[in-house]
Amino acid sequence: MKVIQQSADHIVLGERTWILGTLATAMILLFVYFGIEAVIERDPWGYALGLFGVAFGGLIFAIFVRRSQAVLDRTTGLLTLRSRSVFRYRERRWPLTEIERAIVEKMNLDDGEGYRPTLLMRSGEPRRVPLTVIYSSGSGAERVRDAINDWLGKLDSGAEAP
Repeated sequence: MKVIQQSADHIVLGERTWILGTLATAMILLFVYFGIEAVIERDPWGYALGLFGVAFGGLIFAIFVRRSQAVLDRTTGLLTLRSRSVFRYRERRWPLTEIERAIVEKMNLDDGEGYRPTLLMRSGEPRRVPLTVIYSSGSGAERVRDAINDWLGKLDSGAEAP
């Protein structure tokens, strides 16, 4: 997730899974290409190959490719989290006054550590609201945390584990 737009009135954060979407599309096209090649050579398995590629690649695309957005807006006084995939659109809202601060959640992964920006709420359930479902490496989560805390006028220098 990264900062898309920032002003005194609002901050917009966004995430898109472009790489996974591109890989799923490439897989579909490769299977279709080889399926067509097989059909041209009169191989009856060509149709099955093409259909398998479309079905499997389409399923991967539909399940894993999503767009997430977080909007903190002083004019409305709301935090709005939006998520869109092929099958679903979800929007959740909280008053900005419910946000205590932004933190970074850390998870130990097989190949290192993963991080994601999370909002710590003052009350209610859930108390922690992750801005993305994906843990990623690098300093992106820290940059998002710092941007949110600066925008809110709060500072949090440490990372917190879930």
